Amino acid sequence: MASHTDSYNAGVVKGQTEEKAKQMIGSVGDKAQEAKEWTVQTAQAAKEKAEQATEPKKEPGILQQTGEQVKQMAIGATDAVKSTLGVGKN
Repeated sequence: MASHTDSYNAGVVKGQTEEKAKQMIGSVGDKAQEAKEWTVQTAQAAKEKAEQATEPKKEPGILQQTGEQVKQMAIGATDAVKSTLGVGKN
């Protein structure tokens, strides 16, 4: 039959073993959470890149092109008037 000391030592060892197991499980859980977060971030970044790659390139529309032409003509006309009146840059 085990002595009181043997029973006590067995209890101490059991307690230490349980504590170490809890620490290891916690560490594994932390690593798993980090891996999950990394995976989510990587997947999100990949999704965004894929969306950017599949978005059609927006070419300027006819109205935008016409507006730009009118703007350039107005700038040219303004410069011509300033030059004629002598207030333009030389």
